[in-house]
Formats: sequence, C-alpha cells, structure tokens
Amino acid sequence: MHHSGGAASETCYIYQSVMAEAYKILPSAQTCVVGLGLGYIEISWALISLKESLSNPQLRSFEICKELRDGFISWLENSSHEETNTNLYNQVCHSLQKILKVPTDKVAVRESLREAFKVFPVQEDLHSFIRKKEFDSLQYQSNIICYDAFSSKTNSELWEESFLHDFVKGICAQDCVWTTYACTGTLKKVLSESGFTVIKRPGFQGKRDSTLALRGIFKRDFPQSLSRTF
Repeated sequence: MHHSGGAASETCYIYQSVMAEAYKILPSAQTCVVGLGLGYIEISWALISLKESLSNPQLRSFEICKELRDGFISWLENSSHEETNTNLYNQVCHSLQKILKVPTDKVAVRESLREAFKVFPVQEDLHSFIRKKEFDSLQYQSNIICYDAFSSKTNSELWEESFLHDFVKGICAQDCVWTTYACTGTLKKVLSESGFTVIKRPGFQGKRDSTLALRGIFKRDFPQSLSRTF
C-alpha cells in the first residue's frame, strides 16, 4: 500500500489476472471484494468491465475503515476538496491503467464504479453483515471472491473457521473462484470442505504463497497457467 507501482502490480497478479480469466469463462460473473483499501481491486474490476464491454457487471465491496470508504467515494463523486486525496486515487488509477494497457480515462472508471455502488453500496462490518438474520444471500451470491482482508493478526474475525464457513455459504455461488494473497491452513480447510479445489500459488515477488480456489464451472475451464499447483 506504500508504493503505488508495487501495489498495482501485486493487485494485477493476485486479483486482476483471476478476474479477467473468470469473466472469459462466465461473462455474467458477479464479483465480491473484501477489503476496499485504496480501491486497487475495484478499479481493476472497472477497467476489465470497460475493456471487455461486460453487460451489467455487478460488484459488492466491504471495508470496515470509514476513512477509506469516504475517501474512495469522494473520489468517485469527484467531490474531494483535498488535493492530496484526489491525487492519490488518480495515481492508483493511472498505475493500473499503465500495467493493464487499458486506454480509458478516469471519468469512465469513476462512472462505472458509481453505477456499481448505486446497486450495492460499500458495506462496513463484513463480520456483522454476514451474520445478520435479514441477510439476503441470494442478492449477494458472487462468482468471483477477491479476499483482501487484513491478516488474522489485525482482523482475526474474518479468518476464523466458523466465519469463513458462513461467508462461503452466504456469498459464494456454486460456480465460484476465490483468490487471495493469503494461504492459511484454516482457509484451505474451509474451501476444501466447501467443494473448492484449492491451489497454492507463489506469492507476489517472493512473498509467502497465495491461494486460488475453484468450484463449479471454474474447476473445469480455468487456464492451467493460473490454476496449476506449484
């Protein structure tokens, strides 16, 4: 998060590459991002949807930090009065556009994300949201899970076995691909028990291993270049 170029490259490796392949297999795929942060994954999603001219793509995003939610939404609405804040998100967008070679402008990216968040506003506390009695899982069923939550040391609730089972049951569609920078034993256990084929991928630039998990149609059709076991 401290180096825009590095963070953009890591986002493309862990998340964008998986989203891009998933949309080739299932163009109607719905995406869920856990951990908005500075919006790297969401902006990547918008760039993919614009590049591929996806029809009615849907995005659900969760972020517990109010400052991050407010900052990103202000940028989307072009209403931020802080030049530093605006420049930060513009830099994130530029870094991703440069890597992905998508010839579109920030206005189109913001418009795409504004439309997505009109349907599904950014949610706050994922842990509480999943366990609400009135939670409509059908509305939030997603085919692509980009799990970028803080580590278990800083946000342990989102990495507990019982919660991960609830998340898979409530959010994951039968045809589903899960990608994350993490590779914990608990996560792999939950995904395996939930019918996913779990693949260990090398982490980004020497980091610890990351995880790719496939269920349903993605088990059969996901490209070997991403889904082989290392």
